[in-house]
Amino acid sequence: MSRKKKLIIISGALLGVILILLILAFTLFGLKTIDFNALNSTDILSTHEVQEEVKKTSNLKKNSCVLFLNKKNAIANIEKNFPYLKVINIETKFPNKVIIHYAEREEIFAIQNEDRYFITDGELKVLRIVENSEGYASSRQNPILLSGFQIQDPDVKRGEVLKLIKHDELVKSFAQSLLLCNHDVVEQKSLFKQISLKYSDTQNVLAGEGDYLEIVDFNDFVANIYAPSKTLTQKLQIYFAGMTEVVPYYLSTHFMEIYTKSTGEIFCKLTYKL
Repeated sequence: MSRKKKLIIISGALLGVILILLILAFTLFGLKTIDFNALNSTDILSTHEVQEEVKKTSNLKKNSCVLFLNKKNAIANIEKNFPYLKVINIETKFPNKVIIHYAEREEIFAIQNEDRYFITDGELKVLRIVENSEGYASSRQNPILLSGFQIQDPDVKRGEVLKLIKHDELVKSFAQSLLLCNHDVVEQKSLFKQISLKYSDTQNVLAGEGDYLEIVDFNDFVANIYAPSKTLTQKLQIYFAGMTEVVPYYLSTHFMEIYTKSTGEIFCKLTYKL
């Protein structure tokens, strides 16, 4: 037998094996079932109709081989079309099943840009958009109003991530720091009426960072957190500890300042309003 014929036979055999393996893969590992598992208390996928819509949006096709599913693309599709749905991961259960582990995103911030308010979660995912004509009132149930933050793209759509100029990580770390201070989302919204990003030349000289956060609670008591990009969690812990010492008398006469001393110690003081 010639060398050429041997190569043809070997190639044919290999192709046959590959074809058999592909048939077995799509037979044994063809996607049959998509299940859901909620990781927080939510009824966002409580109806069969919504679950079916999420499955359709994911583009996870029935009978597709579970070994080759594009899970990253599926997560992106779901989260774009269902902004309140956060997909933690998609788990493969052999031979032919996947489980979508998810949680419900919660509204935390309301970021104003001219005539619109972007309602986002702690990761700046835009959950909904409120037009100024509808109005927005800061309350203990509504998301915390953020001001002084500049938005990169004011045409951002629902389901996309809001990009801020310079301060994305600061806003995200603020939400995370509140969780680390044992305040869940419901508590967070009830704590603060408004948070404003401001600038101080004095603090820029002292701390090398002029930006500071002005926090206003629902008693209209003001607290300034200087150099918030550094040790924010510890500064918020000091803020909450300091608020236990603020009796009604101080609410109208003083404001709080939280900063880092030259020794590295985080310090809190009540300052008399001029």
